[in-house]
Amino acid sequence: MRSANLPARYLIVSLLLVVSVAAQGEHWTGLGRSMPCPHPAKLVLNGHSPVKVVPKEFPPAIAMEVATSVFNQPQNNKSFGYTFSFPVCPKECCSWTTGYLTATFKALQSSSANDIAAIYVNGVAVVSSQSIWGGTIPTNAIKTSTFAISGSALAHGKVSLFVKNDTAVVSAQLALEGCCLCSK
Repeated sequence: MRSANLPARYLIVSLLLVVSVAAQGEHWTGLGRSMPCPHPAKLVLNGHSPVKVVPKEFPPAIAMEVATSVFNQPQNNKSFGYTFSFPVCPKECCSWTTGYLTATFKALQSSSANDIAAIYVNGVAVVSSQSIWGGTIPTNAIKTSTFAISGSALAHGKVSLFVKNDTAVVSAQLALEGCCLCSK
């Protein structure tokens, strides 16, 4: 009886492998090898003024902190938030496989050294709070950091950046990479 279920189990495992590999920007050849994505997709979104904040994309306490965000904020004690919105799938047979959020930061004072950045999707941190500066920092120092975002986090169509609170965000850019299995 168990041997009768063996082909079905192999089929299920094979399908899971195909889905897993396709989600990583490759497709399965049927010979157990993967190949590069047949039709790569890219989308680059630049943060702009006025700053777009979708409150439900942040935890409630943070949503209140970032409601009045502006790029290149000159005042201390002002957290920053920005929500990028994008199509979930650029085409019917496509999915986003990776995202890179790049932000340029400016220290507003020496106490900026303890400031953090985080990335939220649907109110949940997909990149946990990370120190921006990592030590003593002079006022007006500039730094650019890039954060990788998994393809599974991109299925929602929104990604939000949060920065606390003595660091200005000079610019922010979200670059998405995807794979289309068809050319339409």
